[in-house]
Amino acid sequence: MTNALNEDYFPTVIVGAGCAGLTLAHELIGSKNFPCLLVDPQETRPEHAFSFWDDGHPNLALARSLAKKSWSKWEIKTFDRTVVKTSRSFSYSTVSSSSYEQHLTRNINTNNGIILKTKVTKLHKNDDKHKIETSSGKSFYTNNVFDSRPAQPSAKTLFQHFLGWEVSTVAPTFDDTMVTLMDFRVPQKEGFHFMYVLPYSKTSALIESTVYSDKILSSEWYENQITQYLKNFLRCTTYEIIYKEQGAIPLNKKDDVIPFGMPIGLNAGALRTSTGYAFSEIIHQVSSLAKQLKDEKEIGAVGPGYTKLENWMDKVLLDVLSLNPDLAPHIFSTILNTLKGDEFVRFMIGGCPLAIKLKIIRALPKPSFIGAALRSVSP
Repeated sequence: MTNALNEDYFPTVIVGAGCAGLTLAHELIGSKNFPCLLVDPQETRPEHAFSFWDDGHPNLALARSLAKKSWSKWEIKTFDRTVVKTSRSFSYSTVSSSSYEQHLTRNINTNNGIILKTKVTKLHKNDDKHKIETSSGKSFYTNNVFDSRPAQPSAKTLFQHFLGWEVSTVAPTFDDTMVTLMDFRVPQKEGFHFMYVLPYSKTSALIESTVYSDKILSSEWYENQITQYLKNFLRCTTYEIIYKEQGAIPLNKKDDVIPFGMPIGLNAGALRTSTGYAFSEIIHQVSSLAKQLKDEKEIGAVGPGYTKLENWMDKVLLDVLSLNPDLAPHIFSTILNTLKGDEFVRFMIGGCPLAIKLKIIRALPKPSFIGAALRSVSP
């Protein structure tokens, strides 16, 4: 059996050729579960900065090697205070989505994997082999099917939505030793709103205007926020826009699609709802899954990278912020101020010790969180 398109069998079929699908296929190269067929109708993917907390784990070795820049210091700013933390054990890194995905795609293609630009329309499950049908009229047989498509948001979903510019300046403008995770010195009328700054050098950075709300705003609104931020806080009016990125990440109340095979990635809980981070957890998910496949072990369900308690805490936090967006600057600066640098990263990564969770709970405003906690358990 070969992987040519005139053949109808692949050991593994992956629905979706984004971060999760490509990473899984790449992990399977050289195993009997390869070549993979990836089925995705999308011709091009928008450029994004994939940022992640790097704890030195071997699964992150490729992302680490492709990282555009890493930092060991980060800050959160409000009108009242600036909180800065550092870490010797962790770094905050970012990699270009196109660099990462193109690297994987080249290796997959070189090793006779196939990315087919069409849609899966139906899956027939059998004991030994499964059959998938596609909108192109082609059908394929496989032993393993994985679905990396994200869930579809419902009408009441809270989004993390954003627009960013990578800018180049003539004069030194940025402190390239520190990431600004959140700068709340911006208008808060449309939900809780902050600026996110990744300084690649003293004269280049990615600046994103990010809002948590159920309403996606016009591109002009975010761009005006970035323009004013550059002018008022960075004292910069002369710059070149290198590229733009834009997105909307659904954080809760998702209407899950019926999966074609085992869900992986965002539809398998890779997204940390309180932060919108997913990249490193996707890599850990699929790396673990690929090892099970290569070791010929019984495949277990792909689980999220956070505990049930952390998931509940995230839901309570989102409830509080959806009702009281004005509390966001105080809440996030308090969390960062309360924890040591390494503790903060452990909470952001997921699976942190109970002692860290208790520190956060004790530091947050009690009335709002108690009300949200009670609502979370009410019928």
